[in-house]
Amino acid sequence: MPDEDKPSAERTLATYRSHLLLTSVTITAAFAFVIAVSIFVPLSAHLGREPVDFAIAPGLAEHFLFLHSALWPIVVLSLISCIVSSTILFQRMRSPLVRFTQCFEKIEQGKPPSPIVIRKADYLREEAAILNRMLRALVSRADARRRASDRFDEIVDELSSREIDPILLDELISVVKTGVLSPALSVSEGDAEK
Repeated sequence: MPDEDKPSAERTLATYRSHLLLTSVTITAAFAFVIAVSIFVPLSAHLGREPVDFAIAPGLAEHFLFLHSALWPIVVLSLISCIVSSTILFQRMRSPLVRFTQCFEKIEQGKPPSPIVIRKADYLREEAAILNRMLRALVSRADARRRASDRFDEIVDELSSREIDPILLDELISVVKTGVLSPALSVSEGDAEK
C-alpha cells in the first residue's frame, strides 16, 4: 500500500500543465504532418511520374516553394493557439483546485474554512457548490457539538453539587468528552453564523 504522507511526483498540477502543453504540441505536429503530406506527396508523386519540361520547371518550383512557405506560418499559428488555449484551460482548472486544497488544509488544522468562491470562467463550479454544502454541514455539526458540550458541562456542574461518586463522574466526563463531544472543527460563534 503506498505511503499517503509522501507527495506523489507523478500526477501534480505541474505535470498536468506539461501534459497539456505536450498534447498541444503533439496535435499541432500531427496536424502539420497530415497537411504537409496531403499537399506535398501528391505534387511530388506527380512530378516524379512525368518528365518535367524545362520551360515550366521554374513555375513548378515557385509553386512548390509558395506552398512550403504558406504551410509553416499556419503550423506556427496553430502551435501558438494550441499553447495559449491549453494554458487558459489549465488556469481555469488549476484555480478551483488550489482553492479546494486551501479548504482541505484548513479542515485538517481544525479551522472552519470560508465558502469556496469560483470565478464564472473556471471549471468545477458544481463540485465547489457540493463542497460548500459539506462545509456548511460540518460547521453546523461542530456548532451542535459545542452546544452539547456546553449543556454537558452544565449537567456535570449540577451533578458535582450533589452527592455523586467523583471517580464515576470523572470517568463519565472522560468518556463523553473524548468519544462524543470532540469536535471535528473548532468553530467560534462568529464563524458558525456565517
